[in-house]
Amino acid sequence: MRPSKEFQIHQLTSKKSAYDFCEGLVRHTDMQSPNLGKSRYNKFLRVSRVWNHLSTLKRSGQLHGIDKLLPHRTSGSTAVRCPAFPEEHFNLTSNFIKEEDGTKAKANKDRWEEEIDILEEEFQRTKRSFARMEQVWKALAHVCDHTAEGWGKHAYAHQQVGMYQLLNKRTHADFLKTKSHKPIPALTAFVAV
Repeated sequence: MRPSKEFQIHQLTSKKSAYDFCEGLVRHTDMQSPNLGKSRYNKFLRVSRVWNHLSTLKRSGQLHGIDKLLPHRTSGSTAVRCPAFPEEHFNLTSNFIKEEDGTKAKANKDRWEEEIDILEEEFQRTKRSFARMEQVWKALAHVCDHTAEGWGKHAYAHQQVGMYQLLNKRTHADFLKTKSHKPIPALTAFVAV
């Protein structure tokens, strides 16, 4: 039993392989002729696996009947539980999850309203940008001279003015359409807490 415990410690701390540990045991027990004895490597591997399994059962509390004390957990589980991990019926009240749902719904609603505010700022900034570009192209249209080339520039400038006016209107319409959508269907019946 002691070599199994020692091997587990060496394996976890220094990443020593089972073969190296067996060779060390052979040299420790028979320094005169270490290569004459039969290799016990395969048997040692089998024993170390059983030892690891028994250690896991002991650490998880299964050898002490922990399933009787904590019936809400999975029966026979060898996972070591963290006492700080929130578990219903253990370190949380039974209605905690129901209370949490209302808080999550309110947080989702608040987050949606914040996103709408940010989106509105972006749309307003975009509209102002389009309005500025519209004014720039209007000014350029009035600067053009009355030559053939100037009339072409004048027509192009008016085309750009029309395009930016249209973009400005579409941006406003898109924002109104986006603002009317709800993020989650369940929030339409939500009453603020």
